[in-house]
Amino acid sequence: MAWHTPVELILEPNTGLSASKRKVVELDYAMTNGQVTLETRQAMLYYVLQRLGLSRDGEVRPEAQQIQLKNASEVKAILEGLAKSYD
Repeated sequence: MAWHTPVELILEPNTGLSASKRKVVELDYAMTNGQVTLETRQAMLYYVLQRLGLSRDGEVRPEAQQIQLKNASEVKAILEGLAKSYD
């Protein structure tokens, strides 16, 4: 069922960026009110996060990773649930 289950990724500018750089990111990603929602399927979630550069663990400089997940805890819970389903 993972193929049919939609997941919303809420992207926002990295909070470590200056206000002017956050504004540029908002324009680049066509954000409204500082965020944009990207919908994907659960089955593709890992690959989408990799493609966006959001699958990295640890600290990454804001200039290197200009977007972040606003709903990171929700997405992490989904990924953990998927991992458990394959155990």
